[in-house]
Amino acid sequence: MGLKGFLEASSFIDGGITGVSMLVAKASPLPLALLIPLVDLPFIAVAWRQLGPAFAVRSALVLLLLPCPHVTRDPLLIAVFGGFFLGAGIGLAIRGGAVLDGTEIAALLIISDRSKELREAIMHTLGREVTVFRGKGGMTGQDQEILYCVLTRLEIGRVRGITTSLDPRAFIVMQPLGAVQGGHMQKPLHG
Repeated sequence: MGLKGFLEASSFIDGGITGVSMLVAKASPLPLALLIPLVDLPFIAVAWRQLGPAFAVRSALVLLLLPCPHVTRDPLLIAVFGGFFLGAGIGLAIRGGAVLDGTEIAALLIISDRSKELREAIMHTLGREVTVFRGKGGMTGQDQEILYCVLTRLEIGRVRGITTSLDPRAFIVMQPLGAVQGGHMQKPLHG
């Protein structure tokens, strides 16, 4: 709704991969529903491996087939409500294990009694560094290990799946990050 009913219909441009796709759509005869998957191809390839082929197919089909009327021509309403609906859609997509734009990164905090197994599974499966913080439960007074991991949005669903399989009661907090510098964000060669 945000992308098709507000931004695209009124020639507003989003950021990231979606914005690049929107710019190319304005300069070429190709539809946005085709360009987003094409420009997002490296992320879709990763998602195909990590989330399965249904992810890529669903993303393209929703943009291509979902009818959405042009809602308003007022630039202020377009910016406010277009951003609101786009943000809500991205939030729902992340919750469902899918994404619109694979460039963003997030930090996950996991509190669990099985932190050692979780840390090893994340590092082995995804090749991501995990920082361990020492904490204490406010109600229980027990010492806890808090795992902190920086991931791309495409990896969030995978980490949540790993966590749920090892400890269904684990506490997970996700926070979007504006930028990350240094550290270990690239995949290992064997990954």
